[in-house]
Amino acid sequence: MVNKLTTLPKAPVAGATTYAALIPFLPCPGEWLHLADISRALGQPHPTVRLWLARLEMQGLLQKTHKGRMSLFHVNLQSPLVLDALAIAEKLALIRKLRESPLLAAVVDAIHAHVQEDSLIFGSAAEDIKKAGDIDMLILGSAKQSALQDALAWTKKRAHIIAVSGTGKISPGLRAELIRTHLLIQGTERFVRWMHWPASDGANNSVGE
Repeated sequence: MVNKLTTLPKAPVAGATTYAALIPFLPCPGEWLHLADISRALGQPHPTVRLWLARLEMQGLLQKTHKGRMSLFHVNLQSPLVLDALAIAEKLALIRKLRESPLLAAVVDAIHAHVQEDSLIFGSAAEDIKKAGDIDMLILGSAKQSALQDALAWTKKRAHIIAVSGTGKISPGLRAELIRTHLLIQGTERFVRWMHWPASDGANNSVGE
């Protein structure tokens, strides 16, 4: 992350919808993505996505390179705006899923009601909760798991809760799974920082090994 003063690009501020173009980058930090892959992940036509990407590049949030005739895009982690931009993208990803699934919306509402700590849903439940057999959750702290499990009993799905004191207690293998499929419920900025700047939150890994 940036630790010095940086002159921001003089570009129009991107609207919330534009930040949706960052959603395909969330499960693959550090990777370069092609326009077609981004468009497919968002379910939007190429011209629309190309416009969003251009705006984010003007903001300094994306970097672009060329491989043959292909344009590849990459999140610029040196931008002083990038932490907040990625957090917005995470919220947009969550809202999109909540609008698609009343079941997921009810589960997230229960988490908000019974968990004060930073938390996320991961695994198959983050992709399609209706088809998932379990609801896998990570909670950073000592939440009352029994109360949450009771609140989710009506779903007929097993609430599998992993509770740890901090992200530094999570094994590399579990971390990779969490990054690959997740929905951030609470503590968005903290999780974004940990996923994209892993050295920022310790390295005492144990859970999930």
